[in-house]
Amino acid sequence: ADRLCPNRIHTMALGLGFWSFAAVLAGLSRNIAALVAFRSMVGVGIGTFSVIAGPVLCDFYPPHELTLAFAMFSIAGPLGGAIGFGASGFLASWLGWRVALLLLPCPSALGLASLMRVPDPSDGLPPASAVASS
Repeated sequence: ADRLCPNRIHTMALGLGFWSFAAVLAGLSRNIAALVAFRSMVGVGIGTFSVIAGPVLCDFYPPHELTLAFAMFSIAGPLGGAIGFGASGFLASWLGWRVALLLLPCPSALGLASLMRVPDPSDGLPPASAVASS
């Protein structure tokens, strides 16, 4: 996989962007089949992002900090989901479900902008484990 897309940060950003784009498409869907298809595409974006995140975390954190890094990453999904359910429920009751689906990907735009500023550790930086042991 590293040969096909050597910059893992860009691959994570692609997954996050795909996830957000699919969520917006779900808000624009005209029928239930399109809604189901676009919401399924959200899962593809999430899968792309989350599968690559583990090895990237291992490169950024030394071994003695990995447990906390993985704990924070692991709690972010359920916490974000809970906030998303609450916010989308409020927005849907106030503005309609389409608007809720169109607005909820907005925070991921901030994440995408932040992610694009992160250097890929495989681009020549030593892994955190090597730095910690020296």
